[in-house]
Amino acid sequence: MRLGYVPVKQEEVPGFENYRVKSGEHVGFVSCNEMLLFKLPMDVYQDVMTQMHHELPNDEADKIRVQVEQLQGQAQDSNGRSLAEIEGDGLRQLSRKNVPMPIFQG
Repeated sequence: MRLGYVPVKQEEVPGFENYRVKSGEHVGFVSCNEMLLFKLPMDVYQDVMTQMHHELPNDEADKIRVQVEQLQGQAQDSNGRSLAEIEGDGLRQLSRKNVPMPIFQG
């Protein structure tokens, strides 16, 4: 709730009359097996999705890129070619710096 999540009232979701809390401190909210249904504002959703599905994957790609750069020149095959070069285009794609910021649909 501190992050901006708000419990959903039964009136907001027609057809969920049977899931309405009938007693206690959450009367009128949607519940299933002692779990309340929550919603969150779109700006919070965008922030969470951007962090989890854009920034963290880019950070991991940077870590892999740094490891590959450290390995280049160190590990070689029997012909003297760098193993990092043999891997192919996948490693070059990790170096893309201008990955556009996505807009997530909720």
